[in-house]
Amino acid sequence: MTMDSISTRILHLIKVNQIVQADLAKACGVSRAAVSKWVKGGSIEESNVDKIASFFSVTPNWLRYGETAFSVADNTDEKSIESIIINPDAAQIVSWEWDVTHNTVSYSDNVKEVYGIDIHCNDDFFSLLKPSDKEEVNRIYERLIQFGGSTEMDFQIQVNNESKWITSRATGITEDDLIKKIVGISMDNTMRVEAEYKASRYQTLFFFILDKHPHAVFITSKNGEFIHCNLKAANQDYLEQKLRFESLIANHFKSVVSQFERSPADEHTMIWDGTNAVITQCDGLFVFYFET
Repeated sequence: MTMDSISTRILHLIKVNQIVQADLAKACGVSRAAVSKWVKGGSIEESNVDKIASFFSVTPNWLRYGETAFSVADNTDEKSIESIIINPDAAQIVSWEWDVTHNTVSYSDNVKEVYGIDIHCNDDFFSLLKPSDKEEVNRIYERLIQFGGSTEMDFQIQVNNESKWITSRATGITEDDLIKKIVGISMDNTMRVEAEYKASRYQTLFFFILDKHPHAVFITSKNGEFIHCNLKAANQDYLEQKLRFESLIANHFKSVVSQFERSPADEHTMIWDGTNAVITQCDGLFVFYFET
């Protein structure tokens, strides 16, 4: 079932919670005919949207617009998607809505768990940002209000001397050809960003050490795609050597893969056209060492 309208989301919730339309009608204080009209695409008053959301324990934002909350689970299975929709607090995802016309903003009840403080207005939010991030976030939202569409950003906040990285996704909601609302979700991505930063530092150190290696070293993916080599472009014979070693690797790559499949040793030594090649495998990559 696609989740592209409020009616399909209501039908989805009825199915997931194993109830009938009459149960929802009773909870909202309306007739069963009214619920039948809702699930067929009929208009729903704002007060009833809030009642439906409360009954199913979902956020009104998701019930109205759906796609923003649903998109956070691009790489998860169906059960994980349902858990985020039905119980966003459990996934530590904050949903929010900014009424651009009246400059008011509302956040889901779990905002303090993710941001570290309660947020009641945009000033509360922007006070958490570094000056450079504040300017960039402002520019992003200005473009969103002007041109519409969706956006995703990472920014750093500071709360009680603790630094956090937040990932936020937002979508402009158009009414009468103007962006009247922005709805979004935010989540704490501190662990991911710090892990990426640490990995980047290790990669920089690794390539620095590699570039000091006395022999020619080439790194390829498991499919033979060239990722890095330590030959110095300033050397007079750089291009000739690079093309020669890349040609040797390309011509013998299938035999390298077969050799490691037959005998997954730490390294193998092969002789190609009179050139010694020592090959090792690490984390799905192949590393080739040649004497120069």
